[in-house]
Amino acid sequence: WRVHRAYSSPLLGLQSPFIDSLRPWTSTIWKHWPLEERQRFLRHMRPFWEASRHRLPPATHQAIEELIDCGTLRVLAGRVTEATQQDANVDVSILLRGARETLSLSTDRIINCTGSGTCDRVQEPFIERLLEMGLASYDRLRIGIGTDDHGRLIGASGKSSANLYALGPLRKATLWETTAVPEIREQAWELAERIVSQLSENGVRKLNGVARSMAAGKTWKQKGERGKHYSALSHDCGLLTGGYSQP
Repeated sequence: WRVHRAYSSPLLGLQSPFIDSLRPWTSTIWKHWPLEERQRFLRHMRPFWEASRHRLPPATHQAIEELIDCGTLRVLAGRVTEATQQDANVDVSILLRGARETLSLSTDRIINCTGSGTCDRVQEPFIERLLEMGLASYDRLRIGIGTDDHGRLIGASGKSSANLYALGPLRKATLWETTAVPEIREQAWELAERIVSQLSENGVRKLNGVARSMAAGKTWKQKGERGKHYSALSHDCGLLTGGYSQP
């Protein structure tokens, strides 16, 4: 990180070339790390990585610096240890970095800016429902939901879903580098190709079923059971037009 910071000096006009050069390989590196290594990274290195990887635009950085200089904005490095609701306000205790005593503040709003991903304490209703139904599960790091290499949700049983997929930040535990448009666009493209491929396979299978039903229908017709032929043919066509989401 000393090398990274030296080559990222604003005086040299460079913007974190070390971090940027890793971007195409970040997910591969993350996947090959054992669970213990990922936990160690999250515990010790995540703040430094996030600050270097997701940098502010120069204009935004300048605006923040001006707010700090005029005393409107105050930046504290530390960890929130407690938050208590007090009527319309929230009392927050912060253990400052390098300090032993906490700092108490009365706040009007608390905004979580620690990054994207899911958490078992704050969850979207839709994700909560999937979890309740056993169709999804949290990853072991609790920073996203469990997905396989294709983005399929891993249910409570530990098996990958046949037709539920995740894109973007929800796959953070699996890919880590999955919050920006280029990566999400690639995921969407791969998912589209996968779905089209499955539709094509299902279509061929259902069409073969229709052909068999039509052939069998000739026999039924000869036996005066024409209704059964139309019933079977309609059933196969329904599965075909229902496409990927139809069981």
